[in-house]
Amino acid sequence: MSAVEETCASTQAQLRVRLLTEVLRYSSACRLATTLAALATTEVPCGRKESRGLMTAAIFEGLQSAALHGVAEGDTRHWVHPVLDLHRRAAVCERKEAPGAPSAIYTLEGIVLTKGCVFGVLHDKNGNEARREVPVDELRLAEESSLFHDNLLPALECIQPQRTSKSAMNWFLEKMCGASTKLLTSFNQKRRKAWALTDRLIILFYEERRRLAGLKEKMKCEGAAIELRDLTLTEREGCGMVRLEIQICDKTDEGWFHAACPKELARQDSRDVLITLEVHAEHVTRLRRLAVCTEDGQFLFSLALVLLRYAGLSGGEWQLESGWHAGVPHSVFDALVSAFRVSVECFASPLNCTLPRYFSAFPDTDVFFGCRGNFFALPHLPPPEEGLISLEANPPFDHEVIAAGLGRALQWLEDTPSTTPLSFVFILPDSTQTNGIEVRRKAEQSHFFRGDCVLSPHMSMYVHGARHIGQPMKRKRQCEDGCPGDEHLVVLSCSTRLLVLQNDAAAAMLSASEGITKVRSAWEALSASAKF
Repeated sequence: MSAVEETCASTQAQLRVRLLTEVLRYSSACRLATTLAALATTEVPCGRKESRGLMTAAIFEGLQSAALHGVAEGDTRHWVHPVLDLHRRAAVCERKEAPGAPSAIYTLEGIVLTKGCVFGVLHDKNGNEARREVPVDELRLAEESSLFHDNLLPALECIQPQRTSKSAMNWFLEKMCGASTKLLTSFNQKRRKAWALTDRLIILFYEERRRLAGLKEKMKCEGAAIELRDLTLTEREGCGMVRLEIQICDKTDEGWFHAACPKELARQDSRDVLITLEVHAEHVTRLRRLAVCTEDGQFLFSLALVLLRYAGLSGGEWQLESGWHAGVPHSVFDALVSAFRVSVECFASPLNCTLPRYFSAFPDTDVFFGCRGNFFALPHLPPPEEGLISLEANPPFDHEVIAAGLGRALQWLEDTPSTTPLSFVFILPDSTQTNGIEVRRKAEQSHFFRGDCVLSPHMSMYVHGARHIGQPMKRKRQCEDGCPGDEHLVVLSCSTRLLVLQNDAAAAMLSASEGITKVRSAWEALSASAKF
């Protein structure tokens, strides 16, 4: 049975459990976002507004690594992670013990870095041996430990090859090196602090995932006592918005579901939980067209799952955390389709996709609206359309995700038969930082590179990532003629780079230079015709 068939075959009872589980996931993400904002505010320091981007950057890096390396919910590990297992004071063994000999079990009590090698400081649990230092690579856990990997809150300790989040480390380092937060320390001291803060972030992610895993287990055992009282979709008069309301009553003895939800959702005079999500009516109509299941009840559950997931990714703060969801304007995408015959989007969501064929970070919820999977986990490319496979890639503006996306595209170009035309158009930030330049270097030096161009911020406006909820935004522009009514265009802080990768068969069909010129002209014309 295909994913679409499984989706449409879901019973109301199964959808109810998925929705209640998604509410728990959303609550965990909001709690984690608050905790990380407090960490950043205290240690960097910066305000809540300046702390935006930290959690989403770590999540996207973790999700792409999990997709590439096949990490899934329910997976366990036996290898030792120096940060998490020191935090847990984990029981460990040495790998190089004689076959058949009983394993000596130690407690991991410390970590020492010596000449580039990480050593674990071990203490004999029986007190028979003095403290020892053993390379972490030569240790294993005495008992396998769950990763508690989640589809929204990934196991960051599984990010390859460094076993931590470089995106988070770079975020902390950039904040500490910023003009308003320059401390009287050297760059190396700031770098060490950034790594230390990243270690704390890894632990905070782990503890929240572990807590969420416990709540999921309770849901399996006591889910029948959680009543989904109401799930309604009502149109608000005069504003073009639709309100989705989820009303839940916790009838468990302990009231654990009610306690797990944010205070602003959980009523204090009862065990009721009320979640209200708003979305433009135009987006609801569009989502109905994308829906793979047309039955009203399934659509309502599917809509609630998607809105909860993406609100959770933003930590409940769409107004602050929507930059990663910015999209290419419709007229510019029309130019991409015309010039490069683009038929698939590599990085999109049901809320911002332009084409019916797209990949997203959350196939488990987005499959209800036609998502074809995660770009990094594809077993094979989509079939050609009119003899060509042409993809557009506008990844989240994070160095690690961009590097992985370019690397994946280059691998597909290498592996695809030379007779199959394959083309990628990447839309990237034109970063002048060393990391940003290095991320693009391999692609630009590849024999698949066909050309690029750079557009200034005011000549490459984007559709705002929160347009589906209609939040008022600074620097919003309204177009004159030819721009869809729901487009709220914003100017980003960085320039945009168009980068084209093609094999020879695609290059013979499509002129990269002519295509780049056409797309650039469309984008510049849109920006010139827009006004504040």
